[in-house]
Amino acid sequence: LDNGFKSIKLDVLGTNARAIKSYQKAGFNITGKFELNDETFYWMEIAR
Repeated sequence: LDNGFKSIKLDVLGTNARAIKSYQKAGFNITGKFELNDETFYWMEIAR
């Protein structure tokens, strides 16, 4: 988290287990979820 960012947030499609696992491995945590067009998405965030 260089360049002065305090956090980075992502929206990830719930069925994309590979992306979720990769982001978690990089240090992101699931911070919430929401529904859009009958699909579940997860909010993921990494912070200093």
